[in-house]
Amino acid sequence: MKLSSTQVKNVVASFFLFHGKFPPGTNSSNWQDVLMGDMQFDDPPLEGDPHFEKKKLSVQLQQSFNTLGASLKSPLSVLKKTSRRMRDLVKFCDENQGDLGLFES
Repeated sequence: MKLSSTQVKNVVASFFLFHGKFPPGTNSSNWQDVLMGDMQFDDPPLEGDPHFEKKKLSVQLQQSFNTLGASLKSPLSVLKKTSRRMRDLVKFCDENQGDLGLFES
């Protein structure tokens, strides 16, 4: 099943809130404006794999969608671009989700 736009927004927001990746001062009215460069990823980065945590979070976000019966193309490209905002990630997830086909009769 595909998620509605509101569901996608809620999954993304709750995922990053649960994982504690929003910077201080983030609230329910400004979280979509937060830049990826301000998110608390890879702090400090691992030698030899500076995007390790972004890769991990990308897979975990995909698993969150899978749990709800939706597939999701890897959002890693959005997470790696420091100038992208959370609203860009929500849009990416909304446009790049699909049906897993788990609940067909």
